[in-house]
Amino acid sequence: MRLTPCDCGVSWLVRMNRTFWMRLLPGRRHYFCVRCKSAQLLSRSHLRSAFPAMSPDLDRDLTNPAPLEDAVLHEAAARRAR
Repeated sequence: MRLTPCDCGVSWLVRMNRTFWMRLLPGRRHYFCVRCKSAQLLSRSHLRSAFPAMSPDLDRDLTNPAPLEDAVLHEAAARRAR
């Protein structure tokens, strides 16, 4: 379990549900990198600073894992349409 993001980039991260012990660290979220297969417990502020193009909506609690790249691409398309 990594506490820092891997070098693969935000497009490879998938948000996962946290287990009980992970909830004891409220400022961190559970991610899985599809490229390097590493589980990561990342803080919101560190993740936002590492990936500034990431939408703030992506760190909300989810019931199912969702690829971050889809939301980032959707956000970029919405900005271009404006």
